[in-house]
Amino acid sequence: MGQNQTSTSQLDDVPSDPILLDPSQIWRWWEESALMLMETDLNEDGVVNKVDIDIVARAFRTKPGDAGRNPFADLDDNDKVNIIDISRVAKDFGKTA
Repeated sequence: MGQNQTSTSQLDDVPSDPILLDPSQIWRWWEESALMLMETDLNEDGVVNKVDIDIVARAFRTKPGDAGRNPFADLDDNDKVNIIDISRVAKDFGKTA
């Protein structure tokens, strides 16, 4: 395959022609795609694993303005990354999207 060519297998989940779909079809496709993501899959690789726990661990005990702060690691949106955030990722450990 050339440098600018894309494999059609990568496009299987995309509607064939979004312009021709009615809005309800586009919305349904978007909802189904969004459901495949998990909140605790922080690097969005489709599985909750050690990498996701590492992301939260690196941001542990940080709050807005701190060096090393990662807002995505604050899963409960309480402006601090703590054991609750780590436990949420640990609870989903091994799950796949």
